[in-house]
Amino acid sequence: MAFWAKTLYAIRSAFFYLMILFLILIPATLLWPFIYVSRKIPFLIFSHLTKCLIWIMKVVIGVNVKFKNIHLLQELKTKYGCFIIAPKHQSELETLIFSMFLTSFRIVYKKEMNKIPVIGHYMRRMNFITIDRSDGKSAIQCLIQQGQDSVINNTPVLIFPEGTRTLFGQRGHYHIGIALMYESMGVPILPVAHNAGECFVRNSFIKYPGTITFWLLPPILPGHPVRDVIAMIETCIESACDDLVENKNLSNNQIIC
Repeated sequence: MAFWAKTLYAIRSAFFYLMILFLILIPATLLWPFIYVSRKIPFLIFSHLTKCLIWIMKVVIGVNVKFKNIHLLQELKTKYGCFIIAPKHQSELETLIFSMFLTSFRIVYKKEMNKIPVIGHYMRRMNFITIDRSDGKSAIQCLIQQGQDSVINNTPVLIFPEGTRTLFGQRGHYHIGIALMYESMGVPILPVAHNAGECFVRNSFIKYPGTITFWLLPPILPGHPVRDVIAMIETCIESACDDLVENKNLSNNQIIC
């Protein structure tokens, strides 16, 4: 990449973070006391700030966001109430993006995030699922118990099958936890492929312009053996990610933000 192009991207990225501070982090901090009034309020704030983020991305760094098959979210919510959202994990964006379409859902996240000022309070108040990744057995038990509670309350659950972020084009290790949740909950899994890591490179200050596509894939319905589920999730997500890299199969049924 040319020196001047990278310099321009760095300047735009710095302005992007400045906009995040003034339009998202400061308002989130000021509104923080209100999250204890009602559990609906954190989700409203969460959704509004995500929409602000999408606007900032488009205007400041030239990133557009597209959705393919987004109707699957409401179809599964209407039919099953609870289901598991299983996105590829490349950036922070896929943690936030579904708040634009669902009024309530639970995110599985590592307990270390509870220490982050304000954000940790939001996540606890939104009844997200905290796990201790250092204790594998306890983490699995927590996933199963909290997953069953989510079924009772008709609340979708978002969990990253790879557990941690990967670089764009990289295949991570798909963990057994999501398959055990699937078995105990008896609900569909909605795999999600995307290319967010192409614009939001892991551990990089610079954000790059481009188009991020979130591709919601055919659901994995209840009833499959646990031993097969991980391979099914990995195969459909990674195959779709390969197509995203090659810009295939993306011309129909898209919503653009």
